[in-house]
Amino acid sequence: MPRTPSTSPTQRVLAASLFVWAGIVLLLPVGLAVTELRHLAGFGWPGPYDSSIAEAQAEESLWKVQAVAVLAALVLVGTTIGAGFAARAAGQRVWLVCVSGVVATVVALGLGGVLLTL
Repeated sequence: MPRTPSTSPTQRVLAASLFVWAGIVLLLPVGLAVTELRHLAGFGWPGPYDSSIAEAQAEESLWKVQAVAVLAALVLVGTTIGAGFAARAAGQRVWLVCVSGVVATVVALGLGGVLLTL
């Protein structure tokens, strides 16, 4: 027996709102990561460095950017899984909801991160 799509608007709203919440949660860390990327460029990354202090500061900035990238990846994976279940319950195309949500969130975070650091 084929599954009939749910007409429940709650599941559809949940699938979309998970990405909105992920964007809100990650906006400040991404803004900080953009600032650290600008510091990296100021230190002369990827090298050669003017001094050992500049090299140490560049390594610290790079570590911070990598930590934010791991955090963002974990949050986006969890959000995608949750949105996939909500989309499936609502009878939507899971792959389309997940891909469009991740793309929209990453673009919004990139723009927000740059705007926060202007």
